[in-house]
Amino acid sequence: MYGCRCPAGKRLFQGSTWCEAIDECSETPSLCYYGTCRDLDDGYQCDCEPGYYGPTCRERRGAVTVVVGAQAQLAIAVCAFVLLSESTARLEIIYPLPRGSK
Repeated sequence: MYGCRCPAGKRLFQGSTWCEAIDECSETPSLCYYGTCRDLDDGYQCDCEPGYYGPTCRERRGAVTVVVGAQAQLAIAVCAFVLLSESTARLEIIYPLPRGSK
């Protein structure tokens, strides 16, 4: 018994032994969250809007990560200030304090 496999960006045509191109952008319009999808021979690429990055343009630049421990209220107040003063900031609260952190 044998099987056929196609390279990236292609798939077996129904019931045959030849490969057809896949247009990921047309088949999945929401593939790039904050960007434009561009179909390539071996897959696709998202061209991200300013301020976004990643394979699907979902990550945002300018994130703020805060570790919350004993002084949680102070840390949250500082983050609230940052969020109010910088529209591209994102708040991530990690609780409890990771081992080895002070």
